Amino acid sequence: MLMRGSALNQKIRPLQARAAQCVASWPPDEGPQMRYEVRLPQLSMGMSDAEIIDWYVEDGETVPEGADLVEIEAEKTRQVLPAPVAGVVRELQGDQGDVVDVRGLLCVIETSG
Repeated sequence: MLMRGSALNQKIRPLQARAAQCVASWPPDEGPQMRYEVRLPQLSMGMSDAEIIDWYVEDGETVPEGADLVEIEAEKTRQVLPAPVAGVVRELQGDQGDVVDVRGLLCVIETSG
């Protein structure tokens, strides 16, 4: 059975609208953002806190996994903490000279889910 005129248009219009929606949403979004909390690790048995010596990143900066995030000093030893995951750095906690407790939040890294 061959469709003509308005019957054909009634079948095609919904398909055209759906195609326009697909094109408008391309490329697909990257999905939900995962938040990875970077916390101060306990580097020795007696360590209870550490001082922030210097931040190597800024809020909003994209970092690869393993990039230097922050230099800390604990028990007269300095150490640079690397990014455990790749993503965008958010919510830097503390400034140079501030003291952070073990397991205290240093920053958040948002990654694509």
